[in-house]
Amino acid sequence: VELKKNILDANIDSIVCPVGVGTSISFATKSGGQTILQCDNLTSKIASVSAQSGTFNLTSGEVTVMDCDNFVSCEISSGLKVTSVDFNLNIGITDSQGVGQTWSFVSKVVPR
Repeated sequence: VELKKNILDANIDSIVCPVGVGTSISFATKSGGQTILQCDNLTSKIASVSAQSGTFNLTSGEVTVMDCDNFVSCEISSGLKVTSVDFNLNIGITDSQGVGQTWSFVSKVVPR
């Protein structure tokens, strides 16, 4: 939800996407700020970095991100810039066989 909210606040003409897929996206906000959304394989976290407000982790506690390599991509469809976010979370719970529980998230956002 937070990722979507951040992207919907983007000034559409300022969105800088990776070529193909990548680990971060940056943009100017509608209120004049600057934001970077990044997925970090080293810390296993997703964070929002704002020039005005500092860094905020969008994951917390025992929840960690798995494989940030395909975190974000952008495409133009019908003249709109479609931003796709794709990641897996390890939720810090194991089943009776010791297998970690994960959730997969795929979302497409069209800022206007």
